[in-house]
This record gives sequence, C-alpha cells and structure tokens, in this order.
Amino acid sequence: MRVQVQGLQLDMDQSTSTTTSPLALAPAQAQEMENGSFSFDIVESMSPTSQPPAVQIMQEPVPVQTLELDLDLDQSTSTTTSPPARAEIISVFEMRVSEMKKRRDSGNLLLDRTRAVYDRFYQETVLGPPQDVLAFGVVVQLQPVKISVCRQQDIDQNLVLSVVITQEGLHRNCNTINEMCDLTVAPSPRPSLRNSFRIVSPNEKDLTGQYLAYGEKFRLQTLEPADEPMYVFSGPKRLNLSLPVEKVFFTTKNGEVTLPLGLVSYKNCGQSARVPTSHTHFFCAHESPDHRFESEGKTIPVNKPLVIVHAATNRNLAVENVLANTLFGPEFQVSVQTYKNVYKRETWKNQWMFTY
Repeated sequence: MRVQVQGLQLDMDQSTSTTTSPLALAPAQAQEMENGSFSFDIVESMSPTSQPPAVQIMQEPVPVQTLELDLDLDQSTSTTTSPPARAEIISVFEMRVSEMKKRRDSGNLLLDRTRAVYDRFYQETVLGPPQDVLAFGVVVQLQPVKISVCRQQDIDQNLVLSVVITQEGLHRNCNTINEMCDLTVAPSPRPSLRNSFRIVSPNEKDLTGQYLAYGEKFRLQTLEPADEPMYVFSGPKRLNLSLPVEKVFFTTKNGEVTLPLGLVSYKNCGQSARVPTSHTHFFCAHESPDHRFESEGKTIPVNKPLVIVHAATNRNLAVENVLANTLFGPEFQVSVQTYKNVYKRETWKNQWMFTY
C-alpha cells in the first residue's frame, strides 16, 4: 500500500489488504505540517478484518527561544560592562569632545589647516610689469609649450610650473611655501602664489630692471616667504647614486631615475651649506640648435618657445607626461632631463616659455 501525504510517500506491505481507507488531512493540519515539526506513529488498526497499519499524525510544538538585549546605556545595571568601566568610557568620550571643540575654536583641526593652506597657496598675485622681453626682478609664469598625452595634444588649460605642498608639510603645520614642497605642472586659471616666480640674479647683486639674455644665468625665486627666499634647484647624483632632492614621486628615462626639482632656502644655499649656489643656476637657450650660437647674448622675447638648461648638470628642464596625485589633485611631474629626437632636437618635453 502506498500512502502519500503532502509530497511524502510511505510504502507499506504489499501483501496487506486494500480495504483501508487512504489518509485524509484537513487543510489546517496541512498548514501546520508546513510550519511546524511533526512525527509519524505507526499503530495497529482496531478493525478485526484488516491488518494494515494506520498512520496517525501527532504534531509537536516548536520551541521558541527569545533573546533579550539590554540596550539602555544609561542604566548602571548592565550585565556587559561594570559601572566603573562605563563611567570611565563616558569620561574619556567627553574629554575627547571637549578637546575637539577647543581645536575647532582655535582653528587647529586638520580640515581648518587644509583650508587655510589652500587659501594661502591660491592667493592671487600680480605678474609683471609686462614687457616684450625678460628682465631681472619681474614676476612671471613658466609654461610648457604643449603636453602630449596618448599621442594627442593636451587640452589648453594654462598649465604652468607650480608649487605643491606635501602631506608631511601639512601635518607639520606649514602654511606657506617651504623646502618640503614639490614642483609640478598644474592648471592655472589665474596667477596665484603657488605658480608665480621672480627672476633674480645668480648672486647677491641686485640686477632689477636689466634685461635677461640668452646664456645668462639666473635663479627662480618664489614670492613667499619674503623674509626667507626659496629658490628652485636640482643637482647631480651623489657618490652613492642617491638623488639630491627627496621626493615622493619620481620619473624614469630608459630605466634610470631622472633628476627631480626642489626648493631650497637661502640659509641652506652657499659654499659651506647643504646645497651649492651653482645648483640653483639656470640659463635659457634658443629653441632651434641652429640659432643658438648667433642668439647668444641677445634679449629673450616673452611668449616664445625656448629651452631652459640647468647649469650644474647641463640638462634641460622637462615636463613629464606622468601624473602625480597631490593634495591639489592630479598634476604633471617635472624633472631635469634632456629629451631629443632622432634629429638631435629637443622634444616638446623641453620646450617652455615665459608668460605674464
């Protein structure tokens, strides 16, 4: 005999009689079978003429366990934390809140310092005085002629040489340009403190107003701090092949690390100082190698391509098509490296121009 109950089949003895009626379940019992646990008990039938077993369903209640949680933090009768420990946690939390409020009122929060640095570095400046040729003492911007990315010329965003503060300088509460800053090429919608430089003499002489000529050495000075001038510098590798400038990001050429650019204070620049004065010297060369000899000593026009050479290493100032993620966003890196094509001419990486 085969008894089927809600998809369950029970095979009984085939030799038994077929006079037993099939099992009938009420809808309520079927629903209870689906929701709870049940068991089958096999009992003997009371009929004298038939011996097949009958199936009776006995429903067993499902035990339900409840979990009580104590979520009242104000009650001191919690079973998870003792009252002294809870009081200590509350006191530490209140102390941290009061300390944060004091730092916020005094402007020492990291967010407040970051906003102050942004406002300081993007402070607008005045370029010039505008002239047709370059002169000592003028404030200019150094702009690459073009930047080719993925074999296409980059969109004109007025990219200029800029100073960017590092994360280390930000944590040291540096709110102005210092030696820990890096140099990049970043978009400049307007002249600001971070992307404006002053052309000064290579020594301590004041040459303000005199015209700058091809092949004449000069230095690039930042506008601030006024009481501690900062100069752009680079240098050759040391005897242990270490770089003269400590930077977070580097670029390579044919597997060799290029020379980076950095900033040095006038206090650390000199004969017996950390950086020799010659490492801050640059000079301009004509764009075309065919006209460099005859252009030596002539004035340098503004807004015309040229090559800027580092005097100590005899390598050109270069813009790399490699992005660096700085605090001001993704910006292009700069280095001191000569890039030439098969015709022995400088590529677009070494072509710059001074703008007002």
